[in-house]
Amino acid sequence: MPILRGREGELKAIARLPEAFVPSTLPIFEVPPASNDPIKDAYAFTKKARDSVPLGMTIAVDVGHLGDSDDRWRGPLRDIAEDFALWGVPVRPVLHLHDSSRRLAEAREATEMHTGQTVVRLGGDAADPDDEQAEGRLAELCRQAGTTIEQSSLVLDFFEIRSARDLGRVEPLDRKCVAWARRYPWESITVAAGAMPKTLADLPKNAATPIPRHDLALWKRLREPDLGFGDYGIGHPEMSVGDGFPCPTSGIPTTTCGGYTDGRGRQRQQGHVRAMRLAGRSRPLAS
Repeated sequence: MPILRGREGELKAIARLPEAFVPSTLPIFEVPPASNDPIKDAYAFTKKARDSVPLGMTIAVDVGHLGDSDDRWRGPLRDIAEDFALWGVPVRPVLHLHDSSRRLAEAREATEMHTGQTVVRLGGDAADPDDEQAEGRLAELCRQAGTTIEQSSLVLDFFEIRSARDLGRVEPLDRKCVAWARRYPWESITVAAGAMPKTLADLPKNAATPIPRHDLALWKRLREPDLGFGDYGIGHPEMSVGDGFPCPTSGIPTTTCGGYTDGRGRQRQQGHVRAMRLAGRSRPLAS
């Protein structure tokens, strides 16, 4: 389950996804706050995504980085759901424990327009997933959003794993959260994190430099049956404001089973497109 920004590079990568992977891939698109107008940002995302989502793919949409509209009759999630319903693209709203009643009402409308299914995302940039907090909020969250646990995919998002030490800290917490999640009949359970640093400035240029994939190492350590893997592609997990490309440099990180390789200095002028092509072809995929 890739967690992607709803920007041109990531959408191009999804458009190029091999057809065989489409049914088993449920990407989460985070709608970027490119302006101070959430309705405008929602429209910008749908306009870009309209021709990029492959036929037969369901996407999850996370508007958590956008504010609420001043117009009480409109909202970014509602507008996105309406547009994609007209185009025949199935959408799942992404739910957070801290979502307001207004945002959950929009999610309910989105589920009614589409499949009735959602993605529940615990954790993220503010805090690690908290199973005890989720336990007390989960039933009401699903009720307000018009869905059930059986119709929801759970994402345990640990945001950023920067080092082996960080990996050691996160692993027991992850095991605890997965054990809690197994008590419920989720449609699927995914562990997600990012490992790409904010900057590659300290790495040597014009040389292939390995960057450990601590996000993938976490998932492998768990060795849990039917546990999905999610990551943030080749960008740092933090959402940037504006239309900038989220990759840490204009270089071309590639991926292998054990780590990233930074190849800065080669075909620098094509870094944006080439990097996203690699993301579309080389990421581990899980629904």
